[in-house]
Amino acid sequence: MINEPNEQAAHKSDIFALIWSIAMPGLGHLYLGNKIIGILFIAYTGIFMIFSELNNAIFYAFAGDFQKANSIFAESPSIFFPAVYSFAIWHAYNYDVIVRKGRSSEYKLTGFFFGLLIGGVPGSSQQFLGTYIFTGLVVGIISGILFHLVEKLIVTQLKKS
Repeated sequence: MINEPNEQAAHKSDIFALIWSIAMPGLGHLYLGNKIIGILFIAYTGIFMIFSELNNAIFYAFAGDFQKANSIFAESPSIFFPAVYSFAIWHAYNYDVIVRKGRSSEYKLTGFFFGLLIGGVPGSSQQFLGTYIFTGLVVGIISGILFHLVEKLIVTQLKKS
């Protein structure tokens, strides 16, 4: 019984945990067997989506009704959701690598998700791509890529010294 989590860890994928968390914060944690954190992320996301009407704003943005999407988004606290979203994805991915598989020195994609957070939150307050949602996603992804490249550069330099 005590060895069960380690045996299960070998059969779980950090990539699937990442994908499930992209679909909905908390699902990656449930996939990995971390029920408490998974349920907390799902509950937070569900409550947030209901009270912020973020799903409606996303629907209108993808339907091309930017004015309606922006009016919903501007009136809600949705600007802070990228922080929770990016942390949930990062944590599910790294929970598998670090906690379940015991490789504590192998944090992965930290720069990307930190950049997604740093770019996504302020990007969500602008609408130069038509809507707050698209601007937040694009700025978040671009800054995530940049932060990932900086992280790789730093890690490479640290390994050389």
